[in-house]
Amino acid sequence: MGKQIDSLFIGQRDVIEIDKYLQRSSAIAFKNYTFYPKIERSATIHPSIADTNFTVTYISLKKTANFVKFRQIKHFGYFTVDVPHSPVIEVSNLMFDRDHQILNPMRLYVSASIQQPQEFADFVDHFFGWVRRKFPTGMLAGAPKRFRVSPDVVKFVIAGGKLRRQDSKSEH
Repeated sequence: MGKQIDSLFIGQRDVIEIDKYLQRSSAIAFKNYTFYPKIERSATIHPSIADTNFTVTYISLKKTANFVKFRQIKHFGYFTVDVPHSPVIEVSNLMFDRDHQILNPMRLYVSASIQQPQEFADFVDHFFGWVRRKFPTGMLAGAPKRFRVSPDVVKFVIAGGKLRRQDSKSEH
């Protein structure tokens, strides 16, 4: 198993802060599915309007992006990132439900299947450390201790919003 941070709940302003961190780090974010085996860059980790129930974005460094591998899904006619063989951070499930009342937990994941380029491995260590400091656990009374939330998410819950648990469809 690789490195991961799961049960991370963040708000819109937090997405902007993460995007700024990535820009300062010479990182790029890109969506999962593409019709060509190449990176189609996105400026943000925020899900696009077209994204629905499951959103996956990847982060890589500009210098290591040429090592990202794709695999073809012939039946559907597109390519997807080959995570076990690529220097990427998988960012999954960053989204609200359709009514903006339930927030899904986000997960950051890096595969341990291959030896990552050292520059990318250092970036992952720094980025994950920054995320852990920025979004500590235990900030939300009554939530499982492993939940990482931002102050904006605490306000969201106080205002009546719900957090969806990663391990099920249940809400907190």
